[in-house]
Amino acid sequence: MGNGYLKYILKARGRHGTHSPFVYAFVEQVLRKKQHFPYLSKNEICTIREQELLCKTIAFLKTKSIVFVQKEITPLKGIFETAFPEIKYFFLSGLKGFVPQEDTLIILAPEFLKHQELMVFKNIKGQNNFGIYYLHPYQNKATALIWAKSEDWLHYPMSLDFRKGGLLMQDIAFKQKQHFLLK
Repeated sequence: MGNGYLKYILKARGRHGTHSPFVYAFVEQVLRKKQHFPYLSKNEICTIREQELLCKTIAFLKTKSIVFVQKEITPLKGIFETAFPEIKYFFLSGLKGFVPQEDTLIILAPEFLKHQELMVFKNIKGQNNFGIYYLHPYQNKATALIWAKSEDWLHYPMSLDFRKGGLLMQDIAFKQKQHFLLK
């Protein structure tokens, strides 16, 4: 068992260790809820468990649009189109002209992330129900460092670390910066 995982086990909280209604609901409806998605299949990007977490997160946030920035993760689009046909899907080839909108979830794989993309996301502010979902943030030391830097961004007052994924959120309901390590 790695040293980082041991720290996670010792520090992570479940639903009763938080005082945030948003986080409590997230733990109940995403991390603990048993839900089967028959159209998921293991692929080179995500395990089935990671895909399930992502699908439950999308449903929990009531996302209206999903943005893929990296071409490497666009195969996930087909899975989500089957699960959520009402959502609009966008692929950005580069970030020129990117205008964030509320009720949007950006899906990233940190191992494919470029520094300039990271800086664009860091400076987005003032959105409602706007999130960035990090796939497997602890894949290696480089991705763990990207996630650690990202969770400190001031314009994202809510950060949720659940080991298999990470979520940064902007919402007018979040008044102060909070970080939760969840299990």
